[in-house]
Amino acid sequence: METTTTTLTVAERLESILSAVDSTPLREDLFNQFHILNPLEYARLLHSLNLPDGIKAQLLALKVGQKQPYKGTDLEPLIEKAMAQLWERLAEKV
Repeated sequence: METTTTTLTVAERLESILSAVDSTPLREDLFNQFHILNPLEYARLLHSLNLPDGIKAQLLALKVGQKQPYKGTDLEPLIEKAMAQLWERLAEKV
């Protein structure tokens, strides 16, 4: 039951962040890619888009599992966290 509550919270936060994106097709694509891509691929996608850094930072923070909404616009610590998560997953497979 707790997993469902957390998932709903993430979904609600995702919807809230994406509501700031003007383009409906882009909003839908970002929503879909959020669930498909790993954090580093999602960071690369966000980097390629012409979106405010604040929106990119909030989306990436949510993707890497940050519990609280991200207040800054600096993506570097979030990318570092995504890389650390990738290394952890790779270490588990060895």
